Amino acid sequence: MKAHWWSCVLGLLCMPAEVLLNNLAASQNPSTISLLRVNSSLETTCFTSLSNPLSLTLRRQFQNEEVVHLHFKNEQIKKTTTAQKFVGRVHITEELQVKSAISLQLSQLGLEDTDLYYCRWTLLKSANLVTVTSNGTIIIVRESAPQDQCEDTILDLTLISLSVTALSVTLSLFIGALIFKCKRFKKHFKPARVVRPPRPERAQHICPRQQPQYRPYLVTSLNNPNSRGIQ
Repeated sequence: MKAHWWSCVLGLLCMPAEVLLNNLAASQNPSTISLLRVNSSLETTCFTSLSNPLSLTLRRQFQNEEVVHLHFKNEQIKKTTTAQKFVGRVHITEELQVKSAISLQLSQLGLEDTDLYYCRWTLLKSANLVTVTSNGTIIIVRESAPQDQCEDTILDLTLISLSVTALSVTLSLFIGALIFKCKRFKKHFKPARVVRPPRPERAQHICPRQQPQYRPYLVTSLNNPNSRGIQ
């Protein structure tokens, strides 16, 4: 629906100067944006300060189509044409208190009916047909009323707040339990002693006994007949 709303705004900015100049001769009420829900109704009233109009046409600005055409003859209103999609949805009432004022009620509005609806009066002046156009009424149809949307928004915000609160509480409890567990573990924690492997025993080096060697040239005993004296 945002696209429809922006299209209405752009349409207002692009309205021909003729529409603005004719506001003194023709007007329409209401002229403000109307936020309606699907299958609702809206009544718009077309006024003109000119006397003895010949016909009145209700048109759509953005769809560039005619909704209904009314012809005035012998102080009677005759509906000559109606757009196929609006058959049975346009009701006409004449405002007797105001001269040259016609009220048109559009019923069973749908999303596709969002548009700028304006009135075009046709009259005979100096043997010439003169056309004046009103400022128009912007109709924006939504799937739900603005009040319902506000209530839905408040409900959504409430649910989001509760979800965030529950998530925060759960996260706080988890962090608290984790801190408590860490403190408890630190309190009962005893560092393990480093067990060094035993050093391997060194092999003892045992020097072998040297057997005495017999050296006859060192014998000096005189009793040995084989010994020789040292000269």
